[in-house]
Amino acid sequence: MLAKMLLKMMLSSRFFLEIVLQAVSSHHAIIQVESFAADISGGIPCTKRNGEADVKCDGYYACDGINPDHVGCGSCNGQAACLFATGTVIGEESCNEFGACYKTSGAEIEDQSCNGVGACGLSPGIVVEEGSCNKSYEDDYAMCGLASGAHIGKESCLGHYACTKRDGSKIGKGSCQGYESCYAPFYYDEEAEGRYSDGPGGNIGDGSCNYTWSCGAFRGTVGNDSCNTFCACYFGRGTVHDGSCGRSDSSDYNFACFFMRGTVHDNSCNGVIACDSTYGRIGKDSCNEYEACYHSSTFIGDKSCNGNSTCFGVNGYEIGSCACNTDFECLCVSEEGEEGYTCDNSDGVFTDAQKSTCKRSAKARKGREGDRGSASANIFSPDD
Repeated sequence: MLAKMLLKMMLSSRFFLEIVLQAVSSHHAIIQVESFAADISGGIPCTKRNGEADVKCDGYYACDGINPDHVGCGSCNGQAACLFATGTVIGEESCNEFGACYKTSGAEIEDQSCNGVGACGLSPGIVVEEGSCNKSYEDDYAMCGLASGAHIGKESCLGHYACTKRDGSKIGKGSCQGYESCYAPFYYDEEAEGRYSDGPGGNIGDGSCNYTWSCGAFRGTVGNDSCNTFCACYFGRGTVHDGSCGRSDSSDYNFACFFMRGTVHDNSCNGVIACDSTYGRIGKDSCNEYEACYHSSTFIGDKSCNGNSTCFGVNGYEIGSCACNTDFECLCVSEEGEEGYTCDNSDGVFTDAQKSTCKRSAKARKGREGDRGSASANIFSPDD
């Protein structure tokens, strides 16, 4: 009876269905590992590796269904914490607060992780490295919930809803730090008591998706140091390579690659609303200024469209390499009341852009192919 009640509560709006739609002017949440040591007198007395005395498994139904010998000191403190977490190994100062690690069986949770209401709940087989899946603020909850089989890197998935429903995803180190960052939405039918989602979230490299709503509902693959601004890659689909769609040094609140569809290669689309709603493929070192490649639906080569509003709305023409790098060049317009964009090629600007190539040596062409950081090295296919 209790298990059924908890399951219903954890799938209710309190835990997973409250989607806050107001803009949040939150600061960039780079959170350091904190101590979540319990300050209570009940539970099982224990001693941490540093010699500090503490307790574990303190709370109504805490550790019911898990061997306390597999629970580190200072962990599983709170009502129903670690309930039915059969076969899970939990480090120190982890899985604290109501419903934390509930029904998370066969998992590996390292020190100072999964702390907060519902954190890592209903995530069988998840692997959580140190300092991850924790709340950033007092009211945060459900970090890494419903993320069965996911592998969460060190100090990742910090903040409300971070990495929720990331079934089978691999998240690198220092990623998904922010309100609703990297969450994969799902829908709950109360009558059928069933869970539904629109597909797995995909993999994310190191140092990526670190801002409010960044990579929320993104379906695909994100490399290293990408999608690091407000709403970056939110509701996108496809592949974002390294240093793209809002690097950590990009300006705040720039919506980089918001709602994109396709592939963005290294060091591209880092301007304000650059590549927003783009459909197609963006090459390396391209589209890095204000509105560059916005609403384009085409193939764009390397080192192209690096000017304000360049390649805006382009469709029907491909853009070669080293092309359209002056402000407002290769700009297409939308007439009032019309859908889509019209590209005026009367002066041959788009014909010239299609033919454009960069003059590079064989050594330069070989360049950085395959040169990726460790976290993203195995998450891209040869065709990306």
